[in-house]
Amino acid sequence: MLLYVAFSFIVLHVMFFFMAEGIEQQCKIDCGAGDKRPVGPSRPLLSLSEYPYFRAPETNPHMQFCQVGCTYFFSTSPTNVTCKARCDYTYRYNGSVGYSDISEVARLECHDGCDIALFRCQPGYYCSNGAMVVCPPGTYRDVEYNHTHACNPCPTGHYREVPKGRYKETCSPCRINTYLNFTGSSKRTDCLRCPDGFYTLEEGQAVCITITMYSGLNQWRNFKRESQPFIGRW
Repeated sequence: MLLYVAFSFIVLHVMFFFMAEGIEQQCKIDCGAGDKRPVGPSRPLLSLSEYPYFRAPETNPHMQFCQVGCTYFFSTSPTNVTCKARCDYTYRYNGSVGYSDISEVARLECHDGCDIALFRCQPGYYCSNGAMVVCPPGTYRDVEYNHTHACNPCPTGHYREVPKGRYKETCSPCRINTYLNFTGSSKRTDCLRCPDGFYTLEEGQAVCITITMYSGLNQWRNFKRESQPFIGRW
């Protein structure tokens, strides 16, 4: 049993590693996505040159600096503030005239990588206000890039008591003969027992159904002791 648990833990850890690696890789691909690049390229405020800051070229010659920002964000700095601070430190300079357009390109490309990483937020997290935040209990988030600013609530009939849900199947279903009629539940105790005269055939139900057309009526409920159909009772 212990061997099985240890093996399962290793498998999940490896899966998460490759999933996180895949999100970072997508961020790096976005850095060279040309017109489809989600962010940037950012133009230095004092730059005299317009190209390529208004539209990213198909083969971005500065892509590697942007990709450094992706690495910074997903490795040790899962907030935009700390990620960009690392970019500033990496591409700092002290020119004789106090400004270097070349260094500014590298620094701001790295910043763009941090911003693009927010669009490629890791599953189990949401990205908002410049930070990657763990999905709270009762919610989950997969790799749907169009909904990075919030996590999805667990559906009716399901709950999740721990944070960092990475897909809908991590929401646990309520047991047979219990129901839960609202979304986003974070407690197993929200699953309520079907009342007398009602039951469910499957796990994860939002409502219970009546055993017969009459069993839901109040005058018949006292005859019902178990929330499951019993042939011949009626």
